[in-house]
Amino acid sequence: MIVPWSTCGNWWNTALCTDQATLANLSRTDLALMKNMTSSPSEEYFYRRVLQISSGVDNVDGIVTHLVVALAVAWLICFLALSKGVQSLGKIAYFTALFPYVMLTVLIIRGATLSGAIEGVKFYMGTVNLTVLKSPSVWKEACTQVFYALSCCSGGLIAMASFNDFNNNVYRDTISICLVTWFTSIFGG
Repeated sequence: MIVPWSTCGNWWNTALCTDQATLANLSRTDLALMKNMTSSPSEEYFYRRVLQISSGVDNVDGIVTHLVVALAVAWLICFLALSKGVQSLGKIAYFTALFPYVMLTVLIIRGATLSGAIEGVKFYMGTVNLTVLKSPSVWKEACTQVFYALSCCSGGLIAMASFNDFNNNVYRDTISICLVTWFTSIFGG
């Protein structure tokens, strides 16, 4: 199955659209060196088909209906989730916490049954190069990933923790959150 954002030649593509097959065939020409002039099919699909971005600020094309509907549905879901108070968020949290793992499991099982699955696992795991751990930039990126994944400085954990019991086992919760986040990073890629 060919997805629409993987090929050029659609109505939303420009003349500068180049897919991987075209770049592989033109690797000995000047087109490969003009990276700023070309764009990928997925980039053009997102900007020209999904977002329908106009040519400039002076050219307003109007409202993109499907984006307005998607935004309205998202706000309606947020309103319905919050209208009953914080206590109703617990029930919603079960779905929003477990559903991504169910979908990841389905995707992994489906991906494992496809031909070439072993090559994909080898590409994902890569080659082990422990000398990279000596670089401070690697540790900076790792710390950035930890702060983003755990949302340490955004206030969400503090706000939810205010609903805990006074004698709640904070150490157990901390370790379980870190382990689940680590597992999710490995499991989800």
